[in-house]
Amino acid sequence: MAEETEAFRYARHLLLEGWDQEALRNSSVMVVGVGALGCEIAKNLALAGVGTMHLVDMDIIEMSNLSRQLLFRESDTGRYKAAVAAEWIANANPDVEVIPHEGKFQDLPIEVYEDLDLILGGLDSFEARFQLNELAWRLGKVYIDSAATGFKGNVQVIVPPGVENVAERTACLKCFYPIPPADGAAAAACTVPGHARTRDHCIIKGEEAFIKAHGKREEYSVEDLEIIAGLAHDASVDSPHTDEWTFTAPEVENLLMNKLPSVITVNAVVASLQSHEALKVLHRIKGRDIGPPMDPTYIEYSSQYGILTPVEIEIDPACQSCSRTAGDELPLASWTLGGLLDAIDGMGVPAEKALITRTSDGAVVSNFGKGDVEADLAGVGVRSGDGLRISYKVDGERTSIEVTVKEGEG
Repeated sequence: MAEETEAFRYARHLLLEGWDQEALRNSSVMVVGVGALGCEIAKNLALAGVGTMHLVDMDIIEMSNLSRQLLFRESDTGRYKAAVAAEWIANANPDVEVIPHEGKFQDLPIEVYEDLDLILGGLDSFEARFQLNELAWRLGKVYIDSAATGFKGNVQVIVPPGVENVAERTACLKCFYPIPPADGAAAAACTVPGHARTRDHCIIKGEEAFIKAHGKREEYSVEDLEIIAGLAHDASVDSPHTDEWTFTAPEVENLLMNKLPSVITVNAVVASLQSHEALKVLHRIKGRDIGPPMDPTYIEYSSQYGILTPVEIEIDPACQSCSRTAGDELPLASWTLGGLLDAIDGMGVPAEKALITRTSDGAVVSNFGKGDVEADLAGVGVRSGDGLRISYKVDGERTSIEVTVKEGEG
């Protein structure tokens, strides 16, 4: 009966040339960021019948999400996005095993990534996108990145070496953006001297007054934002350069929290492009074919003009994410933190003066020799064959080297 139900559920899929529903059922993907893009991606892949889906997001649902994120309802505000999205998927398609992760993807154990076929990003932070790009590359996982702001969006398919059945190695995200743009630069980084001159200045003045009266907040409640809006009004009244302006809590939040302009239609188009690239990649990983990944591997969408523009991105031979070598092998006599520190000392680098991190995600393994020397390296997420970055100073100048650790005689 289950097979018959599946045949009816995916009946239209099965009419497509080359389509293999079993290949999708045996696939595992991770969607990082369950916001405006991530909701659409998760919905698309769930209805397509991808067998296992990990959803990763650290944020909770706000009212402003509801105009663009269809997996959430007003009654869900205050709950974690990943958990609520997982509930929606479980109800929409019980064939999908969905696993929510309420936190940062950087904090997940490497083991979570091992069985993944594909990683998809729907993040609004360049820093996080760069970290996910490097993590996927180091783990040999295809990564499909996306972004949407205002009336524009883009998708990039990133294929590391070792998955030639998908495509030849491509450029990575950092090949295109060697220096990442700054995240969230809308609000002023310092106080506004003198009287306010613009609406933004009034809001910043209002926040300054709020902090003086109520203290600094990590997050503002609706009531806090309404108070700041009132104080921004007061700042406009006090200034000889402005009219008497009124402000709303959403306007205050947009500026102070660096909210980006967004509309569901653009997100839906970008997520659809990304989702279909994912379906093509998953088929190829499983030895099937419904088409190659897009070539060029980067495409930009302009909704104002209804134009899709492909952009050729060349591999940067100096790219710090995808073109550097893994480094020399470092065999360890003991698979413990002490064994690692001893091996680093043996290289001529004083371990007590070095910061040791995993190259895959930047997680700290040893902070200047501190830690339990008897601790098994597996407990800090280090396995044989992993890459480590060792940073230290030479003549006052910071430098770093990379090694690949393995079990063996040190």
